[in-house]
Amino acid sequence: MDIYDKLFKNYQNGEVFIIRRKEDYSEEFVKTLNPDIILFYGWSWIISETIVNTYKCIMLHPSKLPKYRGGSPIQNQIIDGEIESAVTLF
Repeated sequence: MDIYDKLFKNYQNGEVFIIRRKEDYSEEFVKTLNPDIILFYGWSWIISETIVNTYKCIMLHPSKLPKYRGGSPIQNQIIDGEIESAVTLF
């Protein structure tokens, strides 16, 4: 069972769509889904202003922003010898 299955196994109010690749993501596609909430985790691309302003979005980033922003935040923390980390929720 992957993390998405664990997160949504008790979600009974509707369908859950998981988009893991940028190629599968577009404003037009999201509009057809008309989601209640969009959860972005492990997402390496900029999210359009239209999506952020139109839908309820929850974003998680595996560092205490602005430190280690961008791609590979976990790897860069390890390389820098960090022994503690955080998750930024916005």
